[in-house]
Amino acid sequence: MTGGCASAANARESDRTLSMLSHVGEHCFTRSTDRRLRQRIKNQTARVGLSLYRLVWWCLMARTENVRQLANFIWSVADLLRGDYKQADYGKVILPFTVLRRLDCVLEPTKETVMDFYKSKVKSMNLKNPEPLLNQKAGVPFHNISQFTFQKLKEDSDNVAANLKNFINGFSAAGREIIEYFNFNEHINRLDEANLLFLIVQKFAEIDLHPDAVSNMEMGYVFEELIRKFSELSNETAGEHFTPRE
Repeated sequence: MTGGCASAANARESDRTLSMLSHVGEHCFTRSTDRRLRQRIKNQTARVGLSLYRLVWWCLMARTENVRQLANFIWSVADLLRGDYKQADYGKVILPFTVLRRLDCVLEPTKETVMDFYKSKVKSMNLKNPEPLLNQKAGVPFHNISQFTFQKLKEDSDNVAANLKNFINGFSAAGREIIEYFNFNEHINRLDEANLLFLIVQKFAEIDLHPDAVSNMEMGYVFEELIRKFSELSNETAGEHFTPRE
């Protein structure tokens, strides 16, 4: 595959990933250029003076720095892969783990409610498609009926591969579609054989990706920043890898 074809293929792959993530409703990837965002803030704060504009812009830049720091922290987990993965393949591990941890955090507040409803009600209903009911209990367009979370996964180092697969299989169709896109099962086995899987699960369990800590917009920025970093390792530029998202 030529360089141009590879870049185009990677761009399509990245766009498809972002579209799928947006589909489950917990990632927002719409973004504006700094110039347009700055102008919008100026227009909105013109009536109350320049001081407020400066305050708003300072807060925006502070949040941008927080996003950058979070992306860098997630990126640092890739150091565990050195020697077992090519740098260009780091994204095949870090990106799906990031998505899994985000979904885990999103579902955490309603996890017990969903599990109780599934065990006490849904199992006995004999429904062909119980997903709408479970999604309603979860409060988002997806759910997970596995007993596992990242916190529980790190409590059993001997069975982390089987438990992680159980966790993934517990997602509703919308959640599984995202993970299956990454062909993640083969990497679970590979990481487990290299004694890396438990270490990576431990690291991601420490990362707070709850919506009250990282908004949908911020999560979108974080994910794009991670893709940019991995693209650079594959000798691609961010401009080649992304299409405008205005």
